This record gives sequence, C-alpha cells and structure tokens, in this order.
Amino acid sequence: MTAAVTVTPPPLVPSLVVRSRSRGLGACAVDEQSQELDCVFDGSGSQGFVDTYLWTYTVGATTVRQSSPTSNAVVSPQGAGCPLYQQGTGGEGPFLRMDASLQIRDAAGVVSGVVRQQVRLYPNRQCGFSY
Repeated sequence: MTAAVTVTPPPLVPSLVVRSRSRGLGACAVDEQSQELDCVFDGSGSQGFVDTYLWTYTVGATTVRQSSPTSNAVVSPQGAGCPLYQQGTGGEGPFLRMDASLQIRDAAGVVSGVVRQQVRLYPNRQCGFSY
C-alpha cells in the first residue's frame, strides 16, 4: 500500500501591536536624549511559519522600511530621527500621525497581507516642535 500525503502550512496572519514606554499602546514618543522613538513594534502574535517580519512606518511623505528575522518579533523603529518627524502632520491633539504596518514572509517567499495601525507620535518638544 502507498498513500500520498499533502501537508499544507497554516496561513500567514500578521499581528501588530505598537507600544511606547512613556505613552502606552498605539503611541510612540520622541526620546529627549536620542531623538529616536521610544516604542516597539510587536509582531509576536502573528501566525504561520514566519521567516521574516517586514515592518513599515510612515510619517507625512517619508516611509521607513525595516525587516527582521523570526527571532526578532519585537523591534524598535530604527534610523528615524528628526528628519522623519518634521515631515509629520498633526492629529487631534499634541501629536503627529504615523502609520505602521507589518507583513510576514515564510521561508518559501510567500508574503502575507498587510496589517496596519494608526499611531500617535508625540514629539515631546523635540526636533523643533513646540508641543
């Protein structure tokens, strides 16, 4: 007897949580010392056989892309600095709007859909902002 067995991997389902040390969920703040963001992007709730996390964040017309291996499901946005924040537009209150998104890729190169989150970006009187 012989039998054919087909193994289908589970679907790739990205999950994104943005969390600031100083402002909580759904927020990032500019650190006074480094002028980098004090938040983390957490993709650890993603499902499927993840090989790579593909992070994107946009402020105004500027977009930054970052990738990390499956061992780094939680990352800090890198290389932003004042030039990124100065492109920002206001939200309803003392913050700018930032769009964060995540896709995940498996070892075969299959890429998931995109999950997005609106993030409140607090300049904290840094980079020329008065609020």
